[in-house]
Amino acid sequence: MPDGALKALVIDDSPTDQLALSQLLTDKLGFAVETADDGMAGLDRLSSQSFDLVFLDLTMPVMSGVEVLSEIRVWSEPRSYRGSSSPATPIAPP
Repeated sequence: MPDGALKALVIDDSPTDQLALSQLLTDKLGFAVETADDGMAGLDRLSSQSFDLVFLDLTMPVMSGVEVLSEIRVWSEPRSYRGSSSPATPIAPP
């Protein structure tokens, strides 16, 4: 990851969509991109790292994007999920 690069997380069960969005964010906008294949994996990443931008597919197996968003919204303190103390990633309302 380049020093000072913004970090993005792409949570999507489609490898094609993950690749396309990751390449766009990396090549055109200079983001450092990580991916997660489902909502649970996305929550795990969000609980342990800070991201500047999160792309979330709404229809996924295991845990839908809507369920992920609901889980994030119940975090009472910034990054209180699983005891992490990192600052929270802002979430825009749908």
